[in-house]
Amino acid sequence: MQIIFPHWYDDLYEFESEAKGCLLNFTIIVDHQEFYINFYDSARFGQECEVEIKTNGYFQDSKAVILEKVNKANIQYYFEKFIML
Repeated sequence: MQIIFPHWYDDLYEFESEAKGCLLNFTIIVDHQEFYINFYDSARFGQECEVEIKTNGYFQDSKAVILEKVNKANIQYYFEKFIML
């Protein structure tokens, strides 16, 4: 399996994503197929849900994937498991 991260996703960006708990509108290529995903950790996802529900009365994100920590290793692990389905 070939996973291609965007060229701009470097160590600093990974650090910032993990600290923020999210990586939104992230484009990644897996085996020549593009995926557009919003990665969250559970704490940040809870915050986003709460704000959206209070503001709009609902929360919807069909591209959401919740990880323990938003980092490269966990993103790779997710796709390894996702592709195996």
